[in-house]
Amino acid sequence: MIDITQTNAVAIGVFDGVHKGHRRVVETAAAQQGRTLACTFETGSITSKGADYRPIYGSEIKRRILTSLGVDDVYSMDFGQIRGLSGDTFFTEILYYRLKAHTVVCGRDFRFGKGAAFGVDELRALCSSHGVKLIAVNEVTDGGEKISSTGIRRLISEGQIDRANDLLGEPYMICGEVIHGNHIGTEIGFPTANIAMDENNIMPKFGVYRSYVIMDGERYESISNIGVKPTVGSRAPLCETHIPGISGDLYGKALEVRLTGMIRAERKFDGIDDLKKQISADLDTLKG
Repeated sequence: MIDITQTNAVAIGVFDGVHKGHRRVVETAAAQQGRTLACTFETGSITSKGADYRPIYGSEIKRRILTSLGVDDVYSMDFGQIRGLSGDTFFTEILYYRLKAHTVVCGRDFRFGKGAAFGVDELRALCSSHGVKLIAVNEVTDGGEKISSTGIRRLISEGQIDRANDLLGEPYMICGEVIHGNHIGTEIGFPTANIAMDENNIMPKFGVYRSYVIMDGERYESISNIGVKPTVGSRAPLCETHIPGISGDLYGKALEVRLTGMIRAERKFDGIDDLKKQISADLDTLKG
């Protein structure tokens, strides 16, 4: 019998990228009684992973994916504010009293508390003493290897987006409002919808990708250039997406761009005519 004061099944983890391993944790929590909460951390403040650590996704996209998996609410904490809590304090103050967990679901390698001193064994003891159920989910493997955020970040940075997508469980996502660019695309007959890339997150290898766009609930095939446009110049990395057959003013419109495969690396062309020829060749890959 579940304590009626404890109303939630809580999936806990960093959930960087919400890959297939994370999805098993979340979906296991969603299969329990009551509401489902995801307890996670603001990845920008996680310094324990190293100074060069950049997450796959920021908080907004992570929340979007978690919600799509059946999570009723996301409780996202600033890691810097809770990193000094002991494991006992974190469990009692956060998981038990604040989140009212009747069930906690985590991966078998989950660690918490000051200095990451507590693991699944300690969490199991804390849960047992408070009448809370613990489910420690086994790691998810692919080809005999554990699926990890570290490996997926490497694949994304190398442009192996199709392989990264296999491990993520869905195509890599870029979301944002369309901003003004230098309008070169429109002038040469290939208008683009531009979205600023978040440089706090892992950056896909600069280049041209097959993609599709979700706009106003509809899907459109597209090609997207990630980079700084070396032929014409850009001050910061952009996702420039050309949607064949779509023109008009898209500025300010919210787009979801999904990368499905890399066509080629970014490079500088001798001039606009060479660039136009290459874009036409890039678009031909959508017909295959």
